[in-house]
Amino acid sequence: MIYDFNAAMSGWADNSEAAVNRLKAMEKTSGNIDQYGNEADNKVQEVCDRYNKKKWFKVNGDIGNSGMLGSIGIK
Repeated sequence: MIYDFNAAMSGWADNSEAAVNRLKAMEKTSGNIDQYGNEADNKVQEVCDRYNKKKWFKVNGDIGNSGMLGSIGIK
């Protein structure tokens, strides 16, 4: 994914619209990252449950699913 991100960003200064389109195309394509994020989140929940503590955060998978591009002004 890092290689794909770097490839999408190459040439940003020359053609920002093309770079944005490449980044948008990457959203929601990282199923393996989502899988590991979800597994980690479930394991944290198990530990919290074991010690009767409330889990106050979530381990997220693909940042594209959280609207990160929107947060930097790309829609």
